Amino acid sequence: MKALILAAGRGEKFHPFSYYRPKPLFPIANRPLMEYTLRELVELGVGEVGIVVGHRGGRIRAYFGDGSKFGCSISYIEQPEPSGTGDAVIRARGWAKGEECLVVYGDLYIPKGVLRRVLDAVPDAESGVAALGRGPRGGDRGVAAEVEDGKVLNYHWKDPHYRDLPVLWGIYVLKEPAWKGLDHLPDVVEEVANGIFPPEEADLASLTKVMAEAGMPLDAVEVEGIVDMDFPWQPLEVFRRVVGRMAEELAGTVVEEGAEIEEGAKVEGSIYLARGARILRGAYVRGPAWVGENTVIREGAHIHPNTVIGRDCTIGPYCEVSGCVGNRCRITHCVEFGGIVLDGSYFVHYCELSGIFGERSEIGAGTTVGTRRFDDEPNEVIVRGVRHRVPFSGVLFGDYSRTGVGAMIMPGRVVGPSAVVGPGVVLTHNVEPFTMVLVKQEQEVRPWGREVYDR
Repeated sequence: MKALILAAGRGEKFHPFSYYRPKPLFPIANRPLMEYTLRELVELGVGEVGIVVGHRGGRIRAYFGDGSKFGCSISYIEQPEPSGTGDAVIRARGWAKGEECLVVYGDLYIPKGVLRRVLDAVPDAESGVAALGRGPRGGDRGVAAEVEDGKVLNYHWKDPHYRDLPVLWGIYVLKEPAWKGLDHLPDVVEEVANGIFPPEEADLASLTKVMAEAGMPLDAVEVEGIVDMDFPWQPLEVFRRVVGRMAEELAGTVVEEGAEIEEGAKVEGSIYLARGARILRGAYVRGPAWVGENTVIREGAHIHPNTVIGRDCTIGPYCEVSGCVGNRCRITHCVEFGGIVLDGSYFVHYCELSGIFGERSEIGAGTTVGTRRFDDEPNEVIVRGVRHRVPFSGVLFGDYSRTGVGAMIMPGRVVGPSAVVGPGVVLTHNVEPFTMVLVKQEQEVRPWGREVYDR
């Protein structure tokens, strides 16, 4: 069987992390989210993988190449304009040649065993299979599915009247009849609530209605534990799940060749120390924790449990780190950090930081990020004009952005990519991409001589 991964969308709801990368390439525990899906496919014996690319597709091509380093053959299918998931699959029809094909959305976190369960249902299906399950808020976030006697009969796009129905996750297996059904997909999402503007695109969920009306409905397979990583705070949830799986696989402390835990370092729990990594005397590491190649944990650094640190990093002295640190990062002198920071970022000198920070971000000395509202309500995050109340603590800080000395950022704020929050700014609003925010000051200059003291 072939597998097709859809990774062409712009990911606009994932702002500020979707400008410079396609959403499926966002790193979780220092691997792109889509890599976990690809590796699972290879473990299931899938040898041919197609990836539909569009927005920033060059980054996907550069990372995955021809697939040989992952144990498969990868072909790339272009979708120049974001015309919907249905259009993406139609563009791959020539590559698939009408054969049985597993279709997976590239922005999904999929627990182990889920794809196996989907594939096990294929032999008994006439036209194909659709995976569905109970999302965290029912059918009001995403596409709800009408199911009867194990068959999917219809879909409903973000309609509150169907919030109690299961959700279509974005995992399908298409057999020959379903490939033919793609010819009849509408180019507008029809099943929406009254008065709601329908998306003007061909959505793959529409295939469920097309096939049911043709008398060959897709079989429903119920699976759980999937996260559709739509919004920019959701990588934290996905990271918690991935690191939980990693912890189950880490049996005891592993110290690779050339790695070292110096005498006087304090290590508790299970630790993975990659080649050339060092934990210096006076450092404190609580496992489970993972330290990448040639990374140095310096004196006074405190690494909390369930922390993943990439390669070629410097951590410390005298800092506190919890969460995930990308490759080639520096977190030094009395920095307190909790969350996710991507590759090549620098946090230096007396900062208190929480949230998600994009690649090559640079945080000036004394920068502070707020974590709670005064009224103790969930933080409010505004993404592309839509307000969300979410249990998220900290800031969403875009790629290639920076702060000046003494900046203060209120909780839930979004700093766009390639932006600057200047020294001394108290940031209470979002910052657009390619924008600098500076403080205006009024200053008074007075004479100051000996007479001030000679009274």
